[in-house]
Parts: sequence; structure tokens; C-alpha cells
Amino acid sequence: MDQAWLIGGLLGLIVVVGLIFWRAAARKKQEGKVTSLKKYRRHAAKLQPCSYCRKKSAPLAFYADQQGKVIGVCRNCKPIAERQELMRM
Repeated sequence: MDQAWLIGGLLGLIVVVGLIFWRAAARKKQEGKVTSLKKYRRHAAKLQPCSYCRKKSAPLAFYADQQGKVIGVCRNCKPIAERQELMRM
């Protein structure tokens, strides 16, 4: 009789642990479809090249040129864009 309780308890424990792992795997599969905003912000914050000098710079100022194309200029090239009277975005 003692063995029956022991076997029943072990089977119950195995079922509970199996359910916990199964739920965790299902939850992890759902989380894979969600994009992390922290990763996106880090990716977007990478250095971009200036449209004029091609040096990579973090704070770019964006302007629209005469053809309507958007260009990003660094601090050094900003006076060039302003001399050309480009529209600031």
C-alpha cells in the first residue's frame, strides 16, 4: 500500500513538471513573434553615413533636396545644406 502512494505521487509530480515545461515552451514560441522595442531602438540608433562626406555620425540633420529625396547631413556638412536652401525635415 505504501508503494501505491509513492508511485502515484511520483506520477503526479511527473505530470505537473511536464505541464510546466509544456506551458513554458508554448509561451516561448508565442514570444518569438513579438519584436522587442529595445532591440529596434538599438538598431535604429546605429551610426548613419552623412550624404555629403559619407562619415558615419550619430546626430544627422535631415533635409529634402530639390528632387524631393531625403538626405542626412552631419554637423560639418550642415552649412552646405543650408547654403543650398534645402528644406529641413
